[in-house]
Amino acid sequence: MKKLLLIICVCLIAAAFTSCKKIAELETVNSTTFGAGNYLVKKGTVAVTTPDTTYVFTAPADQIIFSGDGNYFNINCYRDNTTSLSITSTDKAVSNAITNIYEVHLFGMYKNTAQVYTNITTTNIGTITLGEVNLGETAAKGTFIATAGNGATATAKITGTFDLRLNK
Repeated sequence: MKKLLLIICVCLIAAAFTSCKKIAELETVNSTTFGAGNYLVKKGTVAVTTPDTTYVFTAPADQIIFSGDGNYFNINCYRDNTTSLSITSTDKAVSNAITNIYEVHLFGMYKNTAQVYTNITTTNIGTITLGEVNLGETAAKGTFIATAGNGATATAKITGTFDLRLNK
C-alpha cells in the first residue's frame, strides 16, 4: 500500500515537471482571444471536491495554467509545494460542449496527511462540461466530475468547477 502511494507521488511530481514549461515561457492570457499554447491565468478560480475536503485554487496567488493544442486541453493548478491538480480532456475546448476526461491527478494535504487521487482506469474516467470558452472576458468556464482512486479508497467521485478569466 505504501509502495503504491510512493509510486503515485513520484509519477505526479514527474508529470508536473514534464508537462509544465517555465513560467517565463508561458504566455499570459492578456487579449480577447487565445489559441493553442500554454497560458498562465492571472484571474480565476478552480475548485475540486473530494470525499475528504475541497481544494480551491485562486489566481494569481496560485498558478493556474490553461493549455491545449487544438485537439485537447489541460487545466493545471499548483499551490506552493503542497497541492496540485491536473485535468486533461480528450477534445479541444469549445463553448457549450461535453468532453471526456483523459486523465486526472490531484495531490493535496488534508489534516497533515497527503491525499492522492488519480485515474485508475483509462476509460470512463469522467467528463468536463464547458460553458463559455474564449467569450467576452471568459477564457474558460465549466464543471467536471471524475472517478479516481487513492491509497485508502478504490474509487471516489471528485467534482469541480473552473472560471478562468481573460486579462482585459
